This record gives sequence, C-alpha cells and structure tokens, in this order.
Amino acid sequence: MTVTTPQAVGGRTRSRLPRRMRQLNWRTWRGVLVRSGKGFVTDNCADWAAALTYYGVLALFPSTIVVVALVGLVSDGPRTVDTVIDLAREIGAGSVVGNDAFVGVVRNVVEQQGSAKVLLSFGLLGALWSASGFIGAFTRASNAIYGVREGRPFYRLRPLQIGMAAVTIVLLAVVATGLIVSGPVTDAVGDLLHAGAVARTTWSVAKWPLLAVVAMTLLSLLFWIAPNVRQPRFRWLTPGGALALVAWVLASFGFGLYVANFGSYDVTYGSLGAVIAFLVWLYLSNCALMLGVQVNAELQRGRVMQAGVEEPDDPVLPPRAPADEDKTDTDKTAADKTDADKTADRLPPG
Repeated sequence: MTVTTPQAVGGRTRSRLPRRMRQLNWRTWRGVLVRSGKGFVTDNCADWAAALTYYGVLALFPSTIVVVALVGLVSDGPRTVDTVIDLAREIGAGSVVGNDAFVGVVRNVVEQQGSAKVLLSFGLLGALWSASGFIGAFTRASNAIYGVREGRPFYRLRPLQIGMAAVTIVLLAVVATGLIVSGPVTDAVGDLLHAGAVARTTWSVAKWPLLAVVAMTLLSLLFWIAPNVRQPRFRWLTPGGALALVAWVLASFGFGLYVANFGSYDVTYGSLGAVIAFLVWLYLSNCALMLGVQVNAELQRGRVMQAGVEEPDDPVLPPRAPADEDKTDTDKTAADKTDADKTADRLPPG
C-alpha cells in the first residue's frame, strides 16, 4: 500500500507542507469542502451514522442513569434529575426525556437509598462497556473515512475506548454538577446585588459557551484517539470538530422546529412517536459527527496537495499500528525490490 505522507514525499515537498491551518489557501479550503461532501457519500457516512445510532441507544440510557447517580452523591436527588432532564430537553432530546417511563426510572435510581453506590460498581461498569461500544463503532467509521485498516490489538484498543468513555461520563457528571450548584449560587449573587432576574438571565446565556467548550474538548479527544493514523499534532479546536458542533446545533434546532410545527410522529406512530423522533435526532447528530471526521481527513489531504502532490493515495497519514495485511504488502514490496536489485547486479554492463 502506498502512503503519501510528509515522510513519504520529497524533501522540497516536505518543506512546503502547511503546518498551520491559516497557511492553507482558499483553493485548498474549497477543495476540502467539495471532497468532504463527495466523501460523505462515497465513504457511506450515512450508513455509519445509522450504526452509531444503534450503539448510541445502547449507551445512552445506562450512561444517563450513571451520570445522574454520580451527581446525586453530591447534590439533592430530585434536583439532579430535573437539571439533567432540562439540559437534555434544551439540546434536542426533549422527545425522549419527556417520556414518563424514562423519567420514572431515573427518579427511582436517585431516590432509592444506596442506588448511587450500587451503580458506581456494577452499573458504572455496564455503562462504560456500552459507551465504549459506541466509541468502537466510531473508530471503525473513522478508519474507513481515513482509508486505513485497524492494526491496534484488542488489548490496547479496548482499554483506550473504555478510557474515553470514562472521560466522557466524568465530564458530563462534572458539567451536570456545575449546573446544579450554579443555580443557587446565581440566585444568591443576584439577591445580594438586587438583580436576581438579570443574574439568572445572564447565567442562562453564559452557560452555553461553557458547554460548547466541553463538547469541543470531547470531540477533539474523540477525533484524535479514534482513527488509526498518526496525526501531525493534537489540537483542542479542529475545523472538523467545530463544523460537527455547528452542524449538530443547526440540525437539532431545525429538527426541533419541524417536530413542533410540522411533524406528525404522534399521529403516525402513536405512543412510539417520541421514540421515533428521538432516533431521528440521534441519527442527525451522528451524521454531523461523520461530517466532522470527513473534513478533518480531507484537510490532511489538502495539506499534501497544496505542497505539490496532485493525487495522494489513501491513507494520507501513516497508521499508528500497521495491520497485518499492510505489513505483508510492505514485506512483499521490499522483497520484490531486493530481487530486482539482485537481477540488475547480475546483468552485464550496457
């Protein structure tokens, strides 16, 4: 397999490789956007988004219950449930959190004595395993987009995915705790300054940039860890991550307007309408994720093309751990080259 990378191209081409995003010219950015749109179709990103939706459903409910239980250790149980449900409703999952059965299960978890401690053992392990399944599917999708085979062994890859799942759950728990604690603090500061309504309004607006920073951090970590490629360096803010976040916000807002004004899921599906609407929203969210990965992959291709390589082969970036098939191909190529050199040595001088 041919790998067109900064290490594989010539010295003059290496020196021209853009090292920063601002060094990319407008033609490169235009090519990145065009190829990302085409790649979204040719790499079957819509199908990968459907697979991620399945794994997301398996991971969402146990993870949500564990997050609520973790936050319940340091705050009032009913208030914890209300805060998490309100946050989920605001980001677009109102169709499922409004379901009485789901809300009832979550409330029972935090209201029962000792439930949180039990979940910290067995429930947390189950949530980590199911969430790591989603990250595993995302890893396979990312490898397909980057055009690289998975070469990392299971005993290295699975702990990495579980660790990423743990970071996600902990960050969500920290965010939920902060939102719960910030409510009384905001009220106290507002009362002290005789500006309670203004303080609450200010915080209701200011919390969204903070949530965006947390979401961007998770996306950057996920986009860095998942694909089996050696990326130039880690970035806290990537164009693909920013585009995925913006696309997700727009998709959530647009779909929310559609369901509220034009959708007829309740009429068509009856009591299953909320579930169907939630699945569609989750699918759109995963499509935004796939689009972000596609943009990041095409950015690496754009860097090489701007340096002078017209049609770089996949994968553009070298793999972190070559797959067995790649090692076999490399060994065969080296052996063929050695045989050719030996044959050339035996030929009489021309």
